[in-house]
Amino acid sequence: MKTIASLLFVFVFSSNALAQLSCSAWPQWNNFKTHFITPEGRVIDLGSDYSITTSEGQSY
Repeated sequence: MKTIASLLFVFVFSSNALAQLSCSAWPQWNNFKTHFITPEGRVIDLGSDYSITTSEGQSY
Protein backbone atom coordinates (compact mmCIF):
# COMPACT_ATOMS: atom_id res chain seq x y z
CA MET A 1 0.00 0.00 0.00
CA LYS A 2 2.83 2.41 0.85
CA THR A 3 4.50 1.64 -2.47
CA ILE A 4 1.37 2.54 -4.42
CA ALA A 5 0.95 5.76 -2.45
CA SER A 6 4.61 6.63 -3.03
CA LEU A 7 4.34 5.99 -6.76
CA LEU A 8 1.17 8.07 -6.96
CA PHE A 9 2.89 10.90 -5.06
CA VAL A 10 5.89 10.86 -7.43
CA PHE A 11 3.66 10.76 -10.51
CA VAL A 12 1.51 13.69 -9.39
CA PHE A 13 4.44 15.93 -8.51
CA SER A 14 6.54 15.02 -11.54
CA SER A 15 3.52 15.70 -13.77
CA ASN A 16 3.16 19.10 -12.10
CA ALA A 17 6.82 19.88 -12.74
CA LEU A 18 6.50 18.91 -16.39
CA ALA A 19 3.38 21.05 -16.78
CA GLN A 20 5.19 24.06 -15.35
CA LEU A 21 8.10 23.59 -17.74
CA SER A 22 5.79 23.69 -20.73
CA CYS A 23 3.99 26.93 -19.72
CA SER A 24 4.32 29.87 -22.04
CA ALA A 25 6.29 33.00 -21.17
CA TRP A 26 4.65 35.71 -19.09
CA PRO A 27 5.45 39.09 -20.73
CA GLN A 28 4.35 41.16 -17.73
CA TRP A 29 6.79 39.32 -15.44
CA ASN A 30 9.64 39.79 -17.92
CA ASN A 31 8.82 43.49 -18.16
CA PHE A 32 8.79 43.84 -14.36
CA LYS A 33 12.13 42.03 -14.01
CA THR A 34 13.71 44.24 -16.66
CA HIS A 35 12.61 47.52 -15.07
CA PHE A 36 12.53 46.88 -11.33
CA ILE A 37 14.97 44.10 -10.38
CA THR A 38 18.73 44.66 -10.36
CA PRO A 39 21.18 41.94 -11.42
CA GLU A 40 21.89 41.40 -7.69
CA GLY A 41 18.20 40.62 -7.09
CA ARG A 42 17.16 43.87 -5.40
CA VAL A 43 13.66 45.20 -6.15
CA ILE A 44 14.08 48.94 -6.59
CA ASP A 45 11.66 51.52 -5.17
CA LEU A 46 11.51 53.95 -8.08
CA GLY A 47 9.44 56.36 -5.96
CA SER A 48 12.44 57.13 -3.76
CA ASP A 49 15.07 59.74 -4.53
CA TYR A 50 17.92 57.25 -4.08
CA SER A 51 16.47 54.08 -5.68
CA ILE A 52 16.35 52.28 -2.33
CA THR A 53 15.27 48.73 -1.60
CA THR A 54 12.78 48.23 1.24
CA SER A 55 12.13 44.83 2.79
CA GLU A 56 8.60 43.64 3.41
CA GLY A 57 9.22 43.86 7.16
CA GLN A 58 10.32 47.49 6.90
CA SER A 59 7.18 48.30 4.91
CA TYR A 60 4.97 47.39 7.86
